[in-house]
Amino acid sequence: MNENNISELLDDMSDWSDEDDTDADTDFQLENDSSDDSNYRYDLFALGNENYVNDVDIEIPPTPDTVPSQHNQCHRDASEPYWNDVDDGFQSNIVFNPNNEPVGINPDIIETLIEGSPYDFYSLFLDDDVMHLLVEETNRYAKSLLSTRISPHSRLHTWVDVTSVEMKTFLGIMMWMGLCPQPSIASYWKKSKIYASNIPKYMTRKRFELLLRSFHCCNNENCPPGDRLFIVSGLLDLLLSKYKMARTPKESMCIDESIVPFVSRLSFRQYIQNKRDRYGIKIFKSCIDNFYTVGFKIYAGKESVVDQRVSTKIVTEMADEYQDMGRTMFTDNWYSSYDLESELLKRSTHLVGTLRSNRKNNPIEVIKKTLKRGEVIV
Repeated sequence: MNENNISELLDDMSDWSDEDDTDADTDFQLENDSSDDSNYRYDLFALGNENYVNDVDIEIPPTPDTVPSQHNQCHRDASEPYWNDVDDGFQSNIVFNPNNEPVGINPDIIETLIEGSPYDFYSLFLDDDVMHLLVEETNRYAKSLLSTRISPHSRLHTWVDVTSVEMKTFLGIMMWMGLCPQPSIASYWKKSKIYASNIPKYMTRKRFELLLRSFHCCNNENCPPGDRLFIVSGLLDLLLSKYKMARTPKESMCIDESIVPFVSRLSFRQYIQNKRDRYGIKIFKSCIDNFYTVGFKIYAGKESVVDQRVSTKIVTEMADEYQDMGRTMFTDNWYSSYDLESELLKRSTHLVGTLRSNRKNNPIEVIKKTLKRGEVIV
């Protein structure tokens, strides 16, 4: 097994919320109020042009505060945004990884797991620390349930503390259920050939349902008022630390959002029409090559702050620990803006992405240029 094999294994591995402000953007105003991406022209060059170039990727040039002076900056107002022409021979003075710090897969993983099995890589992330947290909090929560008033016939009276081995079995069954959906949980234990499954060999249905009832990853007594993510924050922090330990981003990173399907009751559940799964939990993710995730942020309510766009705040927060190394952030048109690039360039970071034509501080000569199909202006 070589480094490429290791990389592939790592890569494989309600109520409605009324506080969704992630689409509230004071930096532009839509001409058509439509949530369907196919009915709105996002590209920078489309304004007033029937034959437009759709979703053109452009790199937003650096601001004058972060690059050497150019010959055509002499008489401009320093307070005005500056866009440099490609014809001026502009070149960024930002160099990626100037101190030659190690990037890519952690060398220790390559050395220790060169002959590793899939389970070894699974255990790299769901290791003893994670299992200890789940076992401890699940047992704690089960005991707290037993201390309340429960029916004399409740199966909670048969509770026995879960062990690390049993917790691994429980998680394995959960993953298998996700891969092989059945009409109900009870279906996995039916004896009919139609519902044939090996799950009954490893755990009884009553024990599985009891663990499912008691499964927990936090101490509810320590939950601060108003913290919607406390119940999962400890587990998420552990997993994120292990994701980051396994791989260090190279030059290119991508920041975008996705929806985790969820149809039960949840105060911050979202509905997004143009996603494949329209109902669920919105997550902002930072990813690197081969779709590996190095960071994510669950959207649990309003993110807006004074004098800063929500999308700018999201990108700068998620990219914070990876800046100052000459990296390039790739985003879509909801994030890309002159203001975001200005913030990133202060930390020696580039921005590449499609740009909406009605963003503030876009160059007028580009916006008003009429293009034929296939033409590009930069």
